Amino acid sequence: METKLRYFIFLTDEGYTYQPESDLVESEMDNLQVLGFSEGLNIDDTIKNFIKENKFLNKLNFDNVLMFELVSNKVIRSFSLKERFKLKK
Repeated sequence: METKLRYFIFLTDEGYTYQPESDLVESEMDNLQVLGFSEGLNIDDTIKNFIKENKFLNKLNFDNVLMFELVSNKVIRSFSLKERFKLKK
């Protein structure tokens, strides 16, 4: 029986980000920060791999980590919101 790797993205809801070239008074937005990606045969294996592959996270102040399983480790599509919604550039 073939064992399949599972792919995950690790995020945190701690911290903030800023919009590019924002003129708004409130340019700060609530967001999710991407901490990284990892793969493994199961969830515990993947968490161990994630920590081993991203030792720099030990030096950061993030604590609350969200883990989401991805269908694959490939980008399906990349697109521009401005072009999609015909927004001004």
